[in-house]
Amino acid sequence: MSSVESAPARCERPGRGNGKVAFPMRSDDTTPIPTKRCSKCGAVLPATTEFFYANSRALGGLGYRCRECSSSVSLEYYREHRRIRIEAMEARRRMAGIVPRCDRTVGLAEKLVCTGCGLTLPVANFRVRRREHSDLTYRSRCILCESKQNAEYRTKHPEVFARYRVEHGEDRRAYDRAYHAEHRAEDAERGRRWLAANHDKAAVKARARRARECAVSGTHTTADVAAQRTRQHGLCYWCHEKTGRHYHVDHVIPLSHPEWGATNGPENLVIACAWCNRSKGAKHPMEWAGRLC
Repeated sequence: MSSVESAPARCERPGRGNGKVAFPMRSDDTTPIPTKRCSKCGAVLPATTEFFYANSRALGGLGYRCRECSSSVSLEYYREHRRIRIEAMEARRRMAGIVPRCDRTVGLAEKLVCTGCGLTLPVANFRVRRREHSDLTYRSRCILCESKQNAEYRTKHPEVFARYRVEHGEDRRAYDRAYHAEHRAEDAERGRRWLAANHDKAAVKARARRARECAVSGTHTTADVAAQRTRQHGLCYWCHEKTGRHYHVDHVIPLSHPEWGATNGPENLVIACAWCNRSKGAKHPMEWAGRLC
């Protein structure tokens, strides 16, 4: 039988778009990896794509600068020519008939075009862009479209946010503490405004906190409270008097007695007047109802 010799390994010419330095290497060759000197910092590094970006027009298929130097040069160039790039982009948008987002030399545009719904809306309907490397003051989508997009992404990728909370939970808490210490007066004023506009939601949160302190299960919402008030026709559950706007939400089985089967769910809630709720307190409903007779 005639033996068939294996063909020698093909040596591709460097710089043909493959992004690698090609050398004729045998499987038993122990030649060390070739090196390359960075033209900016002068460091001698292995001539691989791990340390140099691929460049088909350069000798050896690799760029002249190392990755770190190339990134710093690109960032510096972008910062120096940022205004020119933004002006060119705004010019293309004007040619396409799109209202420019922002031109700091002229002033903010009164209306913007949302890229989500396509409507022309006042700037008050757009969130402010907070990236330092961009001069565009407003985001491309209106608040409604952006909120809808974020909600859809959270629904499709819950594991991303769960992993982020686990990995960066302590960093986020430290940032919140530092921000609160620096903006204590602003946070207090924001909290007062929210409380004045969302009294019902604040009461639901307070009852949920009280349930956690008493180790009681169950949750309810403002809709559950409104439904119970509708079923009672605005009357107190205990004395059947009109409660008016200043009604109380009473737990039939007090939260302080979980051994009695207390729960924070809607099945344990009734609407009561202020006098009945304060008089009942933490008493058992049968015990307190006997005092009404």
